[in-house]
Amino acid sequence: MHPETDQVSRQRLGAAAEQDVSLVGYETPEELRDSVGRWLASRRHVIVDGPRRRRGRVLRFGEVRARLESAWRSRSADERQHVVATTRISEGRIERLLSSSHAVATSTAHELSALGGALQIEAIAALFAQPLPDLRSEQVAALISAADELGWDVPTAFRLYELARLELARGGVRRLPLTNIQDWVDLHGSR
Repeated sequence: MHPETDQVSRQRLGAAAEQDVSLVGYETPEELRDSVGRWLASRRHVIVDGPRRRRGRVLRFGEVRARLESAWRSRSADERQHVVATTRISEGRIERLLSSSHAVATSTAHELSALGGALQIEAIAALFAQPLPDLRSEQVAALISAADELGWDVPTAFRLYELARLELARGGVRRLPLTNIQDWVDLHGSR
């Protein structure tokens, strides 16, 4: 809203052209009131629908928040620092994300994916992530050798394969290159 006598800046005109913004001029207080009333009437369905959408958001993201919070709270201080370093999300930001379903709903897919991966919640990581990276041929060969040498059954080897893909998706500095039998033994022992 601007008085008709005011010249509208090019910045405002450009912003209005690219966003859901309307520039409306007025001469009298009645015109201002009528313009605001028309705008509110045109947006009534969105305004009135707000509480329902917020309840739906709580339902949709409540479980995600609860799973992330449970996994976060169950970690030791050192493990939390590892999550912070791996995800590159500050501890304060993680705490704010876990404070409410609304915070989770407004977070980025990257944050949820990284946090889900770092906290080893595969369903959350998979929901928001790009496809998990595949293992390189030498990593698969090392897993096969470890499974043969240690007598792991197929479900155990497959579970380790999936955990390794999740580990690779976490990014950051990897402690286990997964290119020898001992790396796979260590991964198996850490889970």
